[in-house]
Amino acid sequence: SRIPYMVAIGNHEYGYKQGPGAAIDPSGAAGPYQPTWGNYGSDSRGECGIMTARRFHMPKNMVADNAPFWYGFNYGSVHFTVISTEHALDKGSRQYKWLEQELAAVDRCFTPWLVVLLHRPMYVVYPHKSNREVGQHIGDSIEHLLLQHRVDLTIAGHVHSYYRSCPVYEDNCIPDHDLYENWPTLEGSSVADVNSSSSNVSSSNRRYSCDTNGRCKHGIVHFVIGSAGHRLSAVEQGQEEWCVKKVRKWGYGRFSVRGSQSLIVQYVSSESGEVLDSVEVRATGARNAVCNST
Repeated sequence: SRIPYMVAIGNHEYGYKQGPGAAIDPSGAAGPYQPTWGNYGSDSRGECGIMTARRFHMPKNMVADNAPFWYGFNYGSVHFTVISTEHALDKGSRQYKWLEQELAAVDRCFTPWLVVLLHRPMYVVYPHKSNREVGQHIGDSIEHLLLQHRVDLTIAGHVHSYYRSCPVYEDNCIPDHDLYENWPTLEGSSVADVNSSSSNVSSSNRRYSCDTNGRCKHGIVHFVIGSAGHRLSAVEQGQEEWCVKKVRKWGYGRFSVRGSQSLIVQYVSSESGEVLDSVEVRATGARNAVCNST
């Protein structure tokens, strides 16, 4: 392949309940991750990540990287930080200590965009109660750290549907983020405004931004793209304020970086090729200040 193919570990690659631990676990963990509040199980049937760790070539940028479980890499003007939601992320854990160093080391002048990849999302739609509880614990552990380092967006899966958040922190949409409508579509494509129960078409796209002087608080936009082919998950109509778009159709995400200030995200139907959602994420003044201060 001419395109980098990077993976993020998930429950079907790593989840297990029993095993001798670090003697065989390629992540170096002493045993299965089974917090009392989680819905972690034996989804990998005891594989504990061995197949994924042995089959995929991973970058090795820092001594502390633990690919394919947690690692970072650059692609163009974007730095991707990949974490494992199948391992502990609480403060003081091995992965948390690595994440602190990883985010602090990103050169935002060289790679202005910072994207975090994780399998289980921090923000989960109704009615997925157990996944919501896991997401809340993940957020409690690392959301403040992501905000501190001005992460632009996260990309997750696990929930078999598509949805995205507003620029958000601690479940609240960030005020002073303007929502722009009817900006030109990427490469002339049309956009269908589709939700879980309707296929009404809308010609508007959306753009997250600040005012013309870059004045706004920083929020992180969360994308969940878990609809590659498995049976689609239910998504209830009444959702939290932060859930601003949901599409219950099979598809994939397409990302286009336009310099250091604009990133286009599109959700594309795998059946028709139609663009079902399109949004422009623009850099905030708070994010730009990270480069300006270095």
